[in-house]
Amino acid sequence: MEYINPIDYEYIKNKYHDTKKPFNSFVRFIRRDEIFDETTGLDGDEIKRQILKNDEKIQDLPHSIRKAKAFAFVLENTRLSCDKRDVFPAINAIDRPINATLVEKWKNEVFTSILPKLGEKRWQLERDGIVTLWPDYDHSVPVWDRVFSLGFYGLLQESEKARKTTAKTQEQVAFFEAINITYTAILHFLERLEKQARTDGNTKLENALVNIQKHPPKTFYEALLVNYIYFILSEHIEGLQVRSLSNFDRLF
Repeated sequence: MEYINPIDYEYIKNKYHDTKKPFNSFVRFIRRDEIFDETTGLDGDEIKRQILKNDEKIQDLPHSIRKAKAFAFVLENTRLSCDKRDVFPAINAIDRPINATLVEKWKNEVFTSILPKLGEKRWQLERDGIVTLWPDYDHSVPVWDRVFSLGFYGLLQESEKARKTTAKTQEQVAFFEAINITYTAILHFLERLEKQARTDGNTKLENALVNIQKHPPKTFYEALLVNYIYFILSEHIEGLQVRSLSNFDRLF
């Protein structure tokens, strides 16, 4: 049994929120840029600018592939920390950079070019304070049993196997290509985290990251790490609200 000492606990509880400042539950996704070394990646606001700039070059591609490429860009460029006081990494891009850029743009397209009449009614309802409306693409319940039994690498391999027999229409081809881009990016991201953990001298985290790059989690700690990383990437970067962390006592 390992216990968190008081010094480490202060770092951990302030990793994503400054507890000395008032907490606004309506503005929850706030970056703490000051705890990250700027040499580990790009500034968060610059990442958002680059997402839009890069997307301008691939306007003819399906939305699924465009979003997957933006996801890969964030994972390749977000700032990281693997502080020895913590057994989990800190990831800077928790302010939903894809939602704030591509998804926001696509939501506006729905109400202007696709459903303009509904867009007018929506504006009136929101102006009058009656209701808030938006296209809801962002709720998800991961199949955690599959995540844990296959791991990140196994999920990619399973998808590639399914692609060979299932991807027949253009939409299906784009769907599986987006999955490939997404999980390939995650595996590269795990390598980034591993190198950062080595730089920061966090040996326990480094060793676990090595294992989960090619294998499903084998220990309780590795399972927690997979759970944490999958949640952060889905909830905060891809922008899917992960509505369940599963039944902990059964799953773990």
